[in-house]
Amino acid sequence: MSPAARPDARTDRAFTVCLVAAVIVQLVFGAMLRHINEMLMVHITMATVVVLIALACGVRAWGVNGALRPLLKSGIAVIAIIALQILLGLVALVFRAPIGEQPTVAGALITTFHQTNGALLLAMSTILMAWTWRLLLHGDVTEPSPIAALI
Repeated sequence: MSPAARPDARTDRAFTVCLVAAVIVQLVFGAMLRHINEMLMVHITMATVVVLIALACGVRAWGVNGALRPLLKSGIAVIAIIALQILLGLVALVFRAPIGEQPTVAGALITTFHQTNGALLLAMSTILMAWTWRLLLHGDVTEPSPIAALI
């Protein structure tokens, strides 16, 4: 598939880079929450940021750039994964063990699924970023950049 020149390609590229960075930071906060049982409100606040950026990236890839099939599929996948992540996060919050107590088996499983889905979100966000950088060129450029040729 050949790259397409878009006047708003910089926006899409910047959003996808921000999404990958935000998901990495969120995974670090989630690990801190799981292992030292701190940072719950920071994790929830950052989750809101990740959801907003992910929805922006997913909707733009699906709606604005939907004619490019890899972006369409990647955008839909990011939206689906983020929806599942919200659900798993809420359920994990319900099953969260009080400080100092061992989690139940159900709580540990839900938290593990939430963590695994977070890793899947990172992978899919990276795929969306790679396709965005490969397929969307800024402005009226008709030749792919040297970086796009490497991706």
